Amino acid sequence: MNVQPMNVQLVCPTPAAPLALPAPRTSGSPRRRSSARPLPTLDRQTLYREVWSVPRIHLRARYGLTDHEFRKLCRTLRIPLPRAGHWSRVAAGHPIVPPPLPG
Repeated sequence: MNVQPMNVQLVCPTPAAPLALPAPRTSGSPRRRSSARPLPTLDRQTLYREVWSVPRIHLRARYGLTDHEFRKLCRTLRIPLPRAGHWSRVAAGHPIVPPPLPG
């Protein structure tokens, strides 16, 4: 599956300054690319829904982030991440109730 990286800017729902993803590195993975197009905007709730509906490896590829960068972003925004084995349980048909998004 070929997933194109996507640059995004996250907007925090509080009056604090918007949170932006780190700029892509100039060297490293060929998946990373710089782009002159405007950054799409995601809010915290949208990223939370994506984290619990799509495996993290696909989200990392979509946003062009490393695992460390993605986990740090979620930790900064206080978005809980699925634990190990989550997607195996989903595939096996177990009912999963994600934890609520902390206020």
